[in-house]
Amino acid sequence: MQRIVQQAVARFGTIDVLVNNASLLGPRVTIATYEFAAWREVMGTNLNGLFLVTREVLQIMLARRSGAIINLTSGWDGSAKPGGRLRGLESGVGGLHASACR
Repeated sequence: MQRIVQQAVARFGTIDVLVNNASLLGPRVTIATYEFAAWREVMGTNLNGLFLVTREVLQIMLARRSGAIINLTSGWDGSAKPGGRLRGLESGVGGLHASACR
């Protein structure tokens, strides 16, 4: 991730805005039947990826004391839906966002 951020800065001079929009939907099954390999893949992209890129870009934004980070999620309404997406992702994204803003 560091190399990608460095290449963006080299090309554009800085990073003013980060939009975290990468995500995997994952299987549409219940937790009881959700395979751990699928869990790791979804979390790796949707949460770990967000963390890694945010951590790198924050170094630039904090040094400049300027910048904006936009994290997109599914827009989950909070209701439980059997066989639906893993709802912990939205909570994780929200928690990381809150931590980054402090």
